[in-house]
Amino acid sequence: MRVSPLRDRPAAGFGFGLLSFVAAFALRYWAGEAMGNLPFVTFFLAGLVTTVVAGWRPAVLVIALSFFASWYFFLQPFASFALPWPQGYIALGFFLAVSVSETVVLAFLQRTLEELARERERVEALLRHQKHLYHELQHRVANGIQSLASILSIQAATIADAEDAEQALHDAAQRLRGVAAVHRRLHDPELAGAGFGKVLEGLARDMLDNAGMEDVTLEVSVAVPPPDQDSATTLAMVALEACSNAIKHAFAEGGTGHLRITLHPEGDRLVLTVRDDGPGPGPAREGSLGMTIMQGFAQRLGGEVALGHAAEGGAVLRLTMPRNR
Repeated sequence: MRVSPLRDRPAAGFGFGLLSFVAAFALRYWAGEAMGNLPFVTFFLAGLVTTVVAGWRPAVLVIALSFFASWYFFLQPFASFALPWPQGYIALGFFLAVSVSETVVLAFLQRTLEELARERERVEALLRHQKHLYHELQHRVANGIQSLASILSIQAATIADAEDAEQALHDAAQRLRGVAAVHRRLHDPELAGAGFGKVLEGLARDMLDNAGMEDVTLEVSVAVPPPDQDSATTLAMVALEACSNAIKHAFAEGGTGHLRITLHPEGDRLVLTVRDDGPGPGPAREGSLGMTIMQGFAQRLGGEVALGHAAEGGAVLRLTMPRNR
């Protein structure tokens, strides 16, 4: 923001200063002896207006021109640079002191106003950013609650007796911890620059370690990031659910094996795969609650999920979704 509209246009600013001087000179010359005791009054106004409109540099030019014009034309003896002592010297000194002082004060006030305007813009930008973060937080919390509600609803539908209820509560608690871990890692400012691959790796590694499967080899590869934060959250939850399924079915008999998670583009689709080297998918795994939950997440992304046999053995879960949502 510029208080002086012509300060950033030097040619226009100096042109305005020259016009101000000419106007002040013409007005003073026309007034003649009516301003005999006020030889500088119009030049004071020219310097002031020039400072306000064009800044202090053109104002200095106006002051210099006014100084010599007043000396030569409007101080006795007229049309001469001779000066009576001490009146002439005092008059010119007073003109310089007042003109320079008003220019310095106005320039300082303009600079202060510009700094205040910049600070106000900065504060307004911070407020807009804070408001955006608030709405973003509301949106993420709402999505997280919706995900939890969906998981609990699906979990409740599987309960047939007290034993099922106990297992369902145990599984629900584990899934809730997984959802909390996903949101914590994805929304942690310290992890913002780590990349989606590091987030997936950390989530999967924590799940394997908590299950006592530290010897399972984990490999994560992310070729492109998810299109938005909501997609990243949902993809991470699908990957976490797929890891949980692999722990239950692929590595159930031993704590060794290989787990690979990838996210890569295929044309206009984005593909998430979770591959293990276990015995492969079976009826229990294909019809599990975890698959039902992952299918629900895939529908939310506008995609689909499928579980099949990996070419090199084991099972592979594959989720495809639009690359640009």
